[in-house]
Amino acid sequence: MNGDNIAFIRLDTSWCSHSNNDYKGLRVGKYQLKKLYDEYNIMRNSYEMKATPICLTIAVSHHPLNWMVSDDEDECSRYFLSDDYLDVDLLMCGHIHDAEIFNHFNNEHSLITLVTGIGRNGLNPRDKSDSHRYALYSMNLFRNSCDIIMRKSQGGQKFTHDYSIYGEKHKAQTKLQYPLKIKDSNAFIKLNAPVEAESKSLFIDSELLAALPRVVNAISSFSNCVGRLYENHIENFKQILVDAIVPSYYSDDNDMSEGDNKKLEDLERRVELHFFEEEPLNQREMDIYLSTDDAQEYFLAFLQEICDKAAEQLPKCFLDDISFRFHFRWHCVAGKDEEYRELCKGDNLPQGEKSDKMQTIYWKDSLIERAFKAGPIIFSSNRDCHNTKISWDDFITFIPPFSGYRYQARLGKNKRKAVERPILSAGISVRLISERQDKLVLYLLSYLQIDVIIAEFIDEYVRLFGIDVNKILSRLSQVQNIIQ
Repeated sequence: MNGDNIAFIRLDTSWCSHSNNDYKGLRVGKYQLKKLYDEYNIMRNSYEMKATPICLTIAVSHHPLNWMVSDDEDECSRYFLSDDYLDVDLLMCGHIHDAEIFNHFNNEHSLITLVTGIGRNGLNPRDKSDSHRYALYSMNLFRNSCDIIMRKSQGGQKFTHDYSIYGEKHKAQTKLQYPLKIKDSNAFIKLNAPVEAESKSLFIDSELLAALPRVVNAISSFSNCVGRLYENHIENFKQILVDAIVPSYYSDDNDMSEGDNKKLEDLERRVELHFFEEEPLNQREMDIYLSTDDAQEYFLAFLQEICDKAAEQLPKCFLDDISFRFHFRWHCVAGKDEEYRELCKGDNLPQGEKSDKMQTIYWKDSLIERAFKAGPIIFSSNRDCHNTKISWDDFITFIPPFSGYRYQARLGKNKRKAVERPILSAGISVRLISERQDKLVLYLLSYLQIDVIIAEFIDEYVRLFGIDVNKILSRLSQVQNIIQ
């Protein structure tokens, strides 16, 4: 169907049936399963040789599996749930006429049991036994989904939705939904931890899905705002070059000679080509820009602007009015210690309320060290890894992996020992969180790779302006008064 190969396996569960009291008395022997496997394997190998494998396997039987004796039920389940044997995704059966859906699964495989001759809801004694029922089962391989729509008769020969086995959230959708193949779906978001074996999982539920659009929209708004910042920095770049190359531009009467006027026109044209057509300027012109203190100040100002835009846009991820801070720290070697000191920050705290003074973080056993090795680290899922007193409800620490973000730091008395360290760390801190949807936001920001998003901003700046981040931050101690 539509280019997908679907296999049907017919399982005879009725060969030893002799009464209506067959429950737990039916047999499916190893011989029968072995014969089914041999036939299925020949077919499967044939399709795989044609590079058109079986996409979905449906078993059909009269009885549910739990009508067999226990040993045969276990053996049949092993065959069905094994990729190497019958690899069954769906069992369609009858006999019981109950509105029941069973979903069996192990760590790699799932098996949905659907009753084709659906009847009453046996768990609801108030249900009218004379109601007629039917169900629609819709399988979609592309979406990896099985939709189940249940209907029952009402007066006047009309059918309506049967909600008797639905949960509240399914009533709004008017259907149940199951994954066809659990091994091809991921029901959770993995959370980083310093030790892989200690990583946590956040299972996807309705509250997480409700928070996701807000987080995505806030990230999009944040990215658009940062994107507009480059325009101002391009003007600053051009002005520095004009000031250095066309001396008459700032004369009192601004009456440039014909030669200077031509220089200005030529420079502006090449700057436009550099930024918008990606044609590089000559090295002399780049060196003029990079040799100025302004170039360093503008880069540091850009990082501050990222903080400010984050504090303006990312709180939109949350339902409530929460306190929010975004910051950068930079790596500094002070004597024997390796520190990450405050570089810049932005917050949404009310005017008059001072932001917390950011602590200097020592490298060893810090969340910065752990984030460098494992990826973004969220405090609430790694509380044992942080022993510093904090005044925020939760926070995420991450290392933006921009090009050249690792560098060789020189340690020791004679600076002979070289160790690899991240130049910058970043973090988001939040306070006054009450809703669970809000508590999930940092997890979603981590999953949506906020660290990579920030890195892309920095990489774009470096590409446009030729900045060497390592050189700038190595001179940072000389310009601390500019930042603070």
